[in-house]
Amino acid sequence: MRRVRLSLAVAALAAFFVVAVTAGGADTFTVRLVSQTSSTITLGWDPQPGYGYLFSADGVLQSRTNDASRTTVKFSKSFSTYEVAVIAKGAFGTYPTAPPPPPPPPKAACEDGLDNDGDGKVDLADPGCSGLADTDETDPAPVPTGCDLNATTANFASQVTAATAGQTVCLASGNYGTFNGTNKTVTIRAATGAAPQMKISLGSGDTGFTLDGMTGMGGFIGGVSNVTIKNSVFTDTLDTGGVNTNVVLDGNTHNWNAVYSGGLNAKIYLDDDGNATLGSPSFTIKNSQIKNGDLDGIHIGDGSGYQIVNNTFDNLCDRGTNHTDNLQFDTTVITQTRIAGNYVHAIGTSCETQGITSYDHGTNGVIIENNVVDVPRPWGIELYADVNSIVRHNTLIFHPSSACFFNTTCGKINVTNKSGDPVSTGTQVYDNLAVADIGSCTGCSVHHNVSSQNAVYVGPQTFHDGFLLSPSSPVGIGAASDGTNDGVYATGG
Repeated sequence: MRRVRLSLAVAALAAFFVVAVTAGGADTFTVRLVSQTSSTITLGWDPQPGYGYLFSADGVLQSRTNDASRTTVKFSKSFSTYEVAVIAKGAFGTYPTAPPPPPPPPKAACEDGLDNDGDGKVDLADPGCSGLADTDETDPAPVPTGCDLNATTANFASQVTAATAGQTVCLASGNYGTFNGTNKTVTIRAATGAAPQMKISLGSGDTGFTLDGMTGMGGFIGGVSNVTIKNSVFTDTLDTGGVNTNVVLDGNTHNWNAVYSGGLNAKIYLDDDGNATLGSPSFTIKNSQIKNGDLDGIHIGDGSGYQIVNNTFDNLCDRGTNHTDNLQFDTTVITQTRIAGNYVHAIGTSCETQGITSYDHGTNGVIIENNVVDVPRPWGIELYADVNSIVRHNTLIFHPSSACFFNTTCGKINVTNKSGDPVSTGTQVYDNLAVADIGSCTGCSVHHNVSSQNAVYVGPQTFHDGFLLSPSSPVGIGAASDGTNDGVYATGG
């Protein structure tokens, strides 16, 4: 095949162009101007026996023929370069297979159906997407309210002292050491683009303030009221004690790669001495990420009035130094507590871990609902010597025995007791997408549960609401005692 490129200035087209072509022999191929309008030109040629012709303009195929009666081709004048390929194969030419079209360009992050920034929201449902062509799902930084006072590490204490109720103190980057709290109803937050580092040691008399956007967080909270810590990065453990009221941890990350070496065995250790209730909680931990390492995610040592809702637990693995649980109840009585809307995840038998667990007869009237538990331990929720707790509308992900510990399948709820402990009493297990594996339990109510083995989910299976049942699921649809689906319902997050 011979290919001849003709660079033609449309305004100066000659009457004809003679192109000498050697294609299995010598020949002359004549291209001429047949006609033109203000917007098009028509080129013509004299077909020769044994040849075929391909015409393109600016590299785009416009016409191809091995038809001896075909003698013209029309082009738009918008092109500047015309190319003729003369093929000498068989009678009037045999054309090679047209090349496949190029693969489509990869879809932008905001139209690819993936959760690119890992926040549980996909494409246009993600606030980081401005449109389908947006290539970054990352959420925009929140637009802060105005700063009433600005502080650096040098004048932080004096600026907090100067602040009045309702004001905001904005911090520049720097290490602010350990903050001992205040009794002022103020907001202390990172200035736009800043990353202030801060530990905390909060105690009696500290009340009413908010910390927003801190980094390097960790420390102790004991005996405070109406304190909020949000949008902050924890890189060390948080211990609690005393009598606390309405402490809120919201939208924080506890994702450092923790290594247990003695001492506190949890990223967040809750131990409250008061008599808080669900209506007036001691601690609310919500919308946060608790990931990585071999410390427990949240360890509830004692107390009441805990709301643990809409959090993600991931990759918390037993490495032989700490018996690692995502969420663990300890031996003392824990009541007036709700664990709801959480996504608990660890994948593969290289990550030995427990899901939501009470081994030591501590739970009394705890509500465990609307959680997704996907771990390689057969029993994702375990209550030993429990009293009157409610376990409902949870989804525990099935895995075959080859992907689970103890050579048995995953996706079970276990209610029983250890030798020497009292049997569980009055526990209610219902409307779960899980196998109810009930051992010793007196007066327990177990009903409307179904295995998740054949469940079909809406996806993507990377966050809580991705495990809502698809309408096509062969199990669980409309199967709950309240007429809804077994398993989890939407958190909206």
